[in-house]
Parts: sequence; C-alpha cells; structure tokens
Amino acid sequence: MKLESAHWEHLGRLLSYLEELDGFISVNVDDRGLRYEFATSKLLIIQSRSSGEIRCIFNVLSNELIYERFSLNDILPAYNRKSLFLYPYTNKTDLVFNLLVEALKSYAIGLILAERDSLERILFERERVSAEAMYRYFNLPVKEKAEEAWKNREYDLVIEIYSSILDKLSTLELKRLRYAEKASQKLNE
Repeated sequence: MKLESAHWEHLGRLLSYLEELDGFISVNVDDRGLRYEFATSKLLIIQSRSSGEIRCIFNVLSNELIYERFSLNDILPAYNRKSLFLYPYTNKTDLVFNLLVEALKSYAIGLILAERDSLERILFERERVSAEAMYRYFNLPVKEKAEEAWKNREYDLVIEIYSSILDKLSTLELKRLRYAEKASQKLNE
C-alpha cells in the first residue's frame, strides 16, 4: 500500500516528541515522507518505491565535517534488537507506525542528538557485523575444505588447513585438529 500525505501527517503527529528535542530545526511532511532536521543530524522517513517498506535514514554529524549515514536496522543490533521490516498493509498501518515510533523513541534519540556514546556504540556494532561478514566470506570456504578432509579421514590435510586458521577455530574444530594430529602420528609410525 502506498502511503499518502494523510498517512505521513498522522505519523508526524505520532513523532511530535522529536520536535521537542534539543537542536530541532524543522520538519517537512509531504506525500513522499517526513524529513526532520536537527543541529547535528537529519532523519528521513520514506517509503521504498520498489518494496513498499518504510525506511528510516539518519545522517549524523560525527565531527565538524563528516556525516555518517545509518538506517534504523543499523541501530537496532547495537541494542540487541532484531531488525524491523516495516510494511504498511492496509489494515496494519497503525501497528507499523507504533512499532516505528517506539523503535525511534527507545533506540534512536541518542543518535539523533549525535551523542558520542550512541554514535560509538552503533559504529562499533556496524564494524563488528562487517568483520563477522568478512570472516564468514573468507573462512567458510577454508572450513568447508577442512570439513571435507575430516569426512574423508585425510588427517594431514585437516592439520594443514586448521593450522592455517588456528585462532579462528571453534572448540569442535580444535578437538578435531588434536584428533587429526594423533591419528596422523599413528599412521606415520
């Protein structure tokens, strides 16, 4: 369902508490969404043309020259919350708006105000998620090769592969490495 001006105006009323925050400058409501401007940040709430999902985009001044860009789903994991995918179905618009209002009130105020601890927390989580994704991208193929070698009882290959990523091994993989070392030693005697 495509949201119209009346929907956005209603959401603007639900978010009126944002206008009371320090540094509030302006809000613009039209048929495309809501745009809030603060002294140190901007918040854009729009509806995706392709999917219909309601999206929140934050531009936060992290120092005097650089704006960092975040989505609501960048913020929520920093507070151990799952991502929200907000689709305003005809009879569920109020529910979706209430979820959005509560998520912003509970988890985004510090970011809107560009509070250093909120910004650092979210940047840290973004970096952690990125590092985790890179780890999976680079290490999963290696671990899959080790798993295949383990299944085929190619213990020398298991040792070679696991030894190359020793600091990235799970407890089970460490046990397999120790077993492979003992089995390889017995085979070579």
